[in-house]
Amino acid sequence: FCAPYRASSVLVIDGETEEISFIPVNIEGLDKWTGIALCGNKLFCAPYLASSILVIDAESHQIHTVCFDRTITNGNYTFITCYNNKRLYCAPWHESSVLVIDGETEETRKINTGVKGGMKWLGVAQFEDKLYFSPCWASSILVVNGE
Repeated sequence: FCAPYRASSVLVIDGETEEISFIPVNIEGLDKWTGIALCGNKLFCAPYLASSILVIDAESHQIHTVCFDRTITNGNYTFITCYNNKRLYCAPWHESSVLVIDGETEETRKINTGVKGGMKWLGVAQFEDKLYFSPCWASSILVVNGE
């Protein structure tokens, strides 16, 4: 599954047959979602310019969106990872907070980083009980406790 950044559909690639298919999203605009992560049987796309999180059922391919408290409109989050099959974390790009999504309830919350400015962190990875956000223009690696 590939997040529709500038596309109007999710690209699906079958790992066994290498056949491709598309899931129409029917939301127009550029630079909508970056990154995609599996949590349970759902895939979540990090909202870049989109005003919502894109959620895809991995089995049925049904989609829906989840609104979140968006404080800016010019590049919210880049990339996303799932922590222990429970919560998802989105790397803040122009936002000052990490976006946290409950994989089951789809409720959202934010963790304030205290860092202002743009183009801060570009990726996120889990190691043991911590999440590490790779810096773009931020002066350091951001470390968040996953629990």
